[in-house]
Amino acid sequence: MTAARETPDPGPDSGGVDDEDAAPPAPWHFKVLLVATALYLVYRLVWLVFWLAGHAWHG
Repeated sequence: MTAARETPDPGPDSGGVDDEDAAPPAPWHFKVLLVATALYLVYRLVWLVFWLAGHAWHG
């Protein structure tokens, strides 16, 4: 039987980022903008594929 090892608590001087120094979370409207941009780019990619199928490959 093996005993589980506990890692020691590094404490506040471990070189990590404190809560005061951490970057604030991204606002919700920025996340909505990212999702909308991704959806728009997918739409344009699908549009390009259909456009190429109708204009470029007549074989």
